[in-house]
Amino acid sequence: MAAGYYDIVIEQGATWRLVVQVTGLDLTGATARMQARLVVTSVTPVVELSTANGRIVIAVSDTQHATLTLTLTAETTTGLSFTRAVYDLEVVLADGTVYRLLQGAVTLALEITR
Repeated sequence: MAAGYYDIVIEQGATWRLVVQVTGLDLTGATARMQARLVVTSVTPVVELSTANGRIVIAVSDTQHATLTLTLTAETTTGLSFTRAVYDLEVVLADGTVYRLLQGAVTLALEITR
């Protein structure tokens, strides 16, 4: 299964949410993770979301359908300072198999009203 390409825009100072529908994978007991970096080789992520830090929530409908909800609070997006980065979103199944679901660019739309 090849990752889909999807470019993201995060509005600085606003709550950001992305809902991803997943079919054909049993996400029961799975975890998910997403990192954005200025460039692929950057050591430190500029944004990190995961089921572990509560920024990704997996809701399983049945063994073939699930929804991932990715969220950053307005307080978190206010603290972001990059303009463009790259990311990928991965799920780790209960058996340890890793699938990359999405990848692409992240653009931070800078806040004007403060």
